[in-house]
Amino acid sequence: MKSTKKKSKKIEFGNIEAPQGFDDPKNHKVRVTMWLDGDLLAELRKRAREVGAGYQTYTQKLLRDAVFESESITKRLEKVEKALKIRAG
Repeated sequence: MKSTKKKSKKIEFGNIEAPQGFDDPKNHKVRVTMWLDGDLLAELRKRAREVGAGYQTYTQKLLRDAVFESESITKRLEKVEKALKIRAG
């Protein structure tokens, strides 16, 4: 009977020294597959070309900004409104 446990692959780096921050999860890329609407993909590619980036890099930047944004848009708007009221009043 075969074991159902998957064996993990060991990656050896030889005699090189791994750079600082190598084990930071931000530095690890994971392949994912997802379905996007054609118009969305076309727009992402267009905008990426406009800023001189690859569309995957550009998309990752958008996702990172959206997911890890320290403040929500609502809170940012509240701050702006408060600042404007103070100046207007």
